[in-house]
Amino acid sequence: MKKYLLALACASIGASVLAEEVWVNRPALDIREGKGAAYPVVIAAKKGDKLTVVAREDKWVKVGFNGKEGYVFQNSLSDKQVAPESMSNMDAGAKAMATDAAAKGLEPESLVYAKNHNLSDDGLERMKAMRKLVTGKDFEQFESEGKVGTAK
Repeated sequence: MKKYLLALACASIGASVLAEEVWVNRPALDIREGKGAAYPVVIAAKKGDKLTVVAREDKWVKVGFNGKEGYVFQNSLSDKQVAPESMSNMDAGAKAMATDAAAKGLEPESLVYAKNHNLSDDGLERMKAMRKLVTGKDFEQFESEGKVGTAK
């Protein structure tokens, strides 16, 4: 029994020593339930946050962060430690991301953006409602059937 417990302790210490760590290299990163933007966000991370690699699947990386797991695209990560954004850069980055998100019509900030620029939010509301109709699994099936990508 003692040998078993010792072996188990050594294995868990070895696994924690071998765990691969990566850092977020963009201002903000959504960690998603599945491999793609169609999946819901599990948790968000910011530049400089350290994540633990759980698995690698092609260009997708399954990571652990603050007790949760999810997927991110590999180009969002660095294998070297990344410094967090300074407050002044973060404000500029956040503004740029809010504008980008508003253009996609996928984030709550998009409604604020539309209001602040005297734009109708009707289209944004329709896009948000439509987005909820497609699940990540639906998108994966659609993609596997060759219905997404370069025209053939």
